[in-house]
Amino acid sequence: MSGRLWLNRLGIERWGIHVLGQKIAFNTFSNGVVSNNYDFIDSSYFQMLLVNGWLFFGIILILFTQVCREAIKQKNIFLSIALCLTAIHSMFDPQLLMPWYSPFCLLLGNTFSIRKLGNNL
Repeated sequence: MSGRLWLNRLGIERWGIHVLGQKIAFNTFSNGVVSNNYDFIDSSYFQMLLVNGWLFFGIILILFTQVCREAIKQKNIFLSIALCLTAIHSMFDPQLLMPWYSPFCLLLGNTFSIRKLGNNL
């Protein structure tokens, strides 16, 4: 794991967890090369928790769970597998909410679309 768990713990100790998050400037490069003071948090979950706060983190987890429940309810096995792999991948890389890396934002929009909500009313 190349020290990723240690960096997560160090980040929590250094910055703490706040309700609405905080501005954090991660130190990764110095003059174009990896710095000796590397302190970037690779996990999407820990990065959301530290930067955006536990309120945002909780909302994202609830929404992700809702998207997963909808995929299971529709018996979409391929989407369910993709969501499981996305959840696992997000433990080690920070791209969960980046739309060019993860389909989560599109799936979230589809799950709560106006058309679907209108059909349920």
